Amino acid sequence: MGNVMKNLRLVAIVIVVAVVGYYAVDWLTPVNQIDKLAKITHLEDRRELSSRLKAYLEDNDPVVRARTALAIGRIGGKGSAEPLMDMLADSVWDVATTAATAIGFTGEKQVALTLLETADKLPPRITARAVESAGRLTDSSATEAIQTLAGFLSHPAPEVREKAVMALFRAKAKEAAPEIIRLHASEPDELVRQACLYFLARYDIAEAENVFEFYLADPDPYLRALAIQGMGAIKTEDARRYVSIALNDNTDRVVATAINELAGSSDPYTPDLLVRKLGVEENPKLIVALIDALARLESEGGVSEAKRAAFTYGSAPLMAAMVKYSAAVERGRAIDLIDSLLRVEKPLVRAACAEALGLIHQNNVAPRLTTLLKDPAPMVRWTALATLLEADSANQEFYLQQGLDDTDYVVVGTAVDAVGERKVGKFLPQLRQLIEKGASTAVDVRRSVVNAMRPFLAEPSTDSTAVLAIMRAGLRDPNYIVRRDASLLWDELIELPKPAVSLVADTRYSESKVRSTLEKYAANPFARIVTSEGEIEVELYLDVAPLTVLNFITLAEDGFYDGLTFHRVVPNFVVQGGDPRGDGSGGPDWHIRDEYSSEPYVRGSVGIATSGKDTGGSQFFITVSPQPHLEGRYTVFGRVIGGMEVADRLMVGDDIKTIRIEKGTS
Repeated sequence: MGNVMKNLRLVAIVIVVAVVGYYAVDWLTPVNQIDKLAKITHLEDRRELSSRLKAYLEDNDPVVRARTALAIGRIGGKGSAEPLMDMLADSVWDVATTAATAIGFTGEKQVALTLLETADKLPPRITARAVESAGRLTDSSATEAIQTLAGFLSHPAPEVREKAVMALFRAKAKEAAPEIIRLHASEPDELVRQACLYFLARYDIAEAENVFEFYLADPDPYLRALAIQGMGAIKTEDARRYVSIALNDNTDRVVATAINELAGSSDPYTPDLLVRKLGVEENPKLIVALIDALARLESEGGVSEAKRAAFTYGSAPLMAAMVKYSAAVERGRAIDLIDSLLRVEKPLVRAACAEALGLIHQNNVAPRLTTLLKDPAPMVRWTALATLLEADSANQEFYLQQGLDDTDYVVVGTAVDAVGERKVGKFLPQLRQLIEKGASTAVDVRRSVVNAMRPFLAEPSTDSTAVLAIMRAGLRDPNYIVRRDASLLWDELIELPKPAVSLVADTRYSESKVRSTLEKYAANPFARIVTSEGEIEVELYLDVAPLTVLNFITLAEDGFYDGLTFHRVVPNFVVQGGDPRGDGSGGPDWHIRDEYSSEPYVRGSVGIATSGKDTGGSQFFITVSPQPHLEGRYTVFGRVIGGMEVADRLMVGDDIKTIRIEKGTS
């Protein structure tokens, strides 16, 4: 017995020594920069604003401090801005600049004025970012902050003046237009002048006609397009003539802008002008834009040309635009056309037919639409459902039940949204069942159920027991996005104490996976997107958006993108693909976090499409022109460095053959 006890003690000692040794090695092993960056990224992925994360703000490595500041800003929420304000005094300017940028992502509007008061005492590079962030945190109701922002228009540093113009734009301070016009007239720096043009064109400031005219012949098509956009708001003969002339510009992006501006014109000659252009145009993307413009103008004169173009080229987007245009102006006489196109195999065309039936504005279209609720394509079913709810409201409960019983989560989600919009209390028990099933109900449906409660909570008049049960189920949902939405809605509209809720997010990639990816790619990797039109080469910003890039690399290497299409193409805006459904509503069965940064949306930027904060997945887009209004709202995770002309050629339905990932060179 004595020997047994002696042996047990010996084994226990060995175990203790081994455990202590294991942790001693861990404690004594130096933590390198990549280890720290991986830990910060993982905590950011969890949306965990913890003391562990904040501790890295004191790190000796300025790269680590800057990365921590950005992570805190991305997490945001109560208490996130305070430590970042302290970082504005960091001895390393790169850290202070990043902190200034990150403050703008926190959502803490109350710090905007303090930030501006601090900004004037900082070096210009940091001041510029602080001013930009203040614009993100301010709206037009914050009079004092707007006035303070306007004061930076006279700052001696041009980069500060440029950011001040854009900050006023983001704050929706349209009343600052006279000051922006005066700044443009006296400003020596071209980038500041271009920011003024952007502000004035986007806000349709008619008093800026001289500014717009100045850029009409600029060699940069982006600036010409902005000038045409501004001219479109001016109701003079000269302005109309300038916009009309732009229909013959040698860059499609400018032509697309001119078409869009003419679509809002009240000039009686405009429809004839667009019809003539439609008769000679050969670019299918511009043909679609012309048809849509004629539909907006409700002009019958272009129907025959639209039909000719659609049947000549035969593309689904053209057919879809044509049938909706025909229905909008020909009404019941378009029924034969619609019936013939309902036999087309492409869901986009059949969905357009469903929408066209609604545009006819006749009660007798309901039977045709009802048959489309059984169409094999979900896109057709959800379009038919939405159209029926507008066209035949007397039978809305029947249609809503059809939608809720559908097998496709997008159709069900469409019905759930409609229940909320119409505040149909009858379906609350069914919505409660959907969310209480947890993961067996699609996460997008559960999220829709929570957000459908807003009208019921805003004006309580129905079964409050069911509504509160749904909200409580949302707070304990297995998905972070659903829990977050429920928590925000509860805080806003429910006075009762909120049950405990965890807002730590679900993570897809472990800390070790993040670390190994950072180790593997010492320099930013590249993606070669092989399309049916050619190859597009993209530098992936692993150093800026590590989680997004890791997700993209994983999907690409798994073959997820192989054979998918570009489902959305908007002239002078974006081309978008990566949806496994092909209808703009799909993705993988997980979400990734937004990773906002100071990276701008220029021509060729690559971003992640979302349906709200932190809801990215597989869909990505490429901007074909600068889009500053997207900055701080969608993650930039790369930029096209070769093959932008291929992106320009892409049409709806063009294929992604494969995406290959390649290592960068240091």
